[in-house]
Amino acid sequence: MPILAVSGEYKFLRYVGQDVDAVYIKGVKAYGKNLWRFSGTTPLSTGLYGAWSEQVVSINNQSQKLIYSAKGTSGSTALKQWTGLAPSQTLDLSEKYTFSCKIKSSLPFVRFYVYIFGATNPIAAIKVAVNNTSFTDVVFESVQSTGANENASYTGVIFVGWLVSDFAGISSTDSFVGNTIEIKEIKLEQGPLSPYSINSTLL
Repeated sequence: MPILAVSGEYKFLRYVGQDVDAVYIKGVKAYGKNLWRFSGTTPLSTGLYGAWSEQVVSINNQSQKLIYSAKGTSGSTALKQWTGLAPSQTLDLSEKYTFSCKIKSSLPFVRFYVYIFGATNPIAAIKVAVNNTSFTDVVFESVQSTGANENASYTGVIFVGWLVSDFAGISSTDSFVGNTIEIKEIKLEQGPLSPYSINSTLL
């Protein structure tokens, strides 16, 4: 149950037994709590998109190194899937959301698919240039359910990986085997970009 605590011009929306959910300054949202829960129990992708192994996982599951270990039945796509919203978390489908993370890869491009609630959302198949020596900040704002193909199975679903067509000289996902993606600080927040998206200590 939410409790609104007021201290001067600061208003903190709290939930009993939980951390601050959102902070408002003079009626304007300063930041909101990260809705994402980077589950350590989510099954690795298999079948259509191939198999991934986790080489390094941080204690809080917020940093993972993934190795593409076996191709799938798709000859053009290699994707890792996460479904990371807390089971009790509900989404206001009329609101817009911000997705962010830090990522690096042994290949120069990765693809993202971000779904809020359903298989059709504004963010899909976004190509991002990355490198293998430092993390690239990725931010997608104004992600919202379109009302089309709404499906609870796609509540907070993130895919990341590679498409064959992004790379010259690669003709199948065979070439991806053994390559790596490192990803950390995945965040999904209601509203615009907030300090949670740029400060790793605000989890």
